[in-house]
Amino acid sequence: MSEILKKLDQIQKEKENENKSIDENEKYEYKYENINENENKNKNEQNTNKQKLINKFLLIKFISINKQKLKILITCLICVSFIICCIRFYLFFSSSNKYKQTTNSIQKLYNDKKYVREVNSQAINHFKNHNYYAAIGLWTPLLNGIHSQDIQINLALAYKVLNDHKSSLSLINSVLEKNPNNTFALNNRGMIYLHQKDFLNAEVDFIKASINNNQFYEPIFNLATLYELEGRLDKAIENYQKFLSLKGNTFKSEHHDIVTKIEARLKKLNVLLYFEEKNDH
Repeated sequence: MSEILKKLDQIQKEKENENKSIDENEKYEYKYENINENENKNKNEQNTNKQKLINKFLLIKFISINKQKLKILITCLICVSFIICCIRFYLFFSSSNKYKQTTNSIQKLYNDKKYVREVNSQAINHFKNHNYYAAIGLWTPLLNGIHSQDIQINLALAYKVLNDHKSSLSLINSVLEKNPNNTFALNNRGMIYLHQKDFLNAEVDFIKASINNNQFYEPIFNLATLYELEGRLDKAIENYQKFLSLKGNTFKSEHHDIVTKIEARLKKLNVLLYFEEKNDH
């Protein structure tokens, strides 16, 4: 019996020893696993730190490269803009010089008597053929050249025919400011006043024009027309007769139609004057 108990004690001790050894092994394995985990963590941390350092290095390098590229790009843009500005200045000054040369050459051309006479002659032909706008187109550029007063009077006449009395008066007044006794300007302004039924100013201009140049007979004819419109028949007859007598036989032979019309008008006016005087008596 005692032997059996001893064996049981022995077996129990062995089991206890086995359990102890198992516990120690488990503790060792757990420690080993912890050590491995720590080592792995350390390695991972080292790797991440290395990666971070590499990324920082690459980023710094990338930024430095981009800065250099940006500097180069900015430098190129500055150079290009500078070149463009230089080209613009060159084109501006060259075009302005060309413009000055062109205007000077045109001005010289407009001061060339032969050229002005030719252009004026073409414009007069257009005017006679009732191409008034073509005549204005030829006369207008000549305003700043020689014979500008004559050109202004011609232009004023063209505008008057087109019923642009404002432009016509402006041109004529400009001539009369420089030369108050210009016969043609006075006569043309009187015609505009006559068309506007401003008989008083028209009469003043026609009388001035006829006095300033006794070889210019149109103001006398215009005076006769004015007096006829006003109903001053005796004055109208007097000026029509004066006009025909001053023009002479040459005019009568060359302008037979005009003379015939004036003579017919004179007959009509004489009849009207006769009945007017008869009624007065």
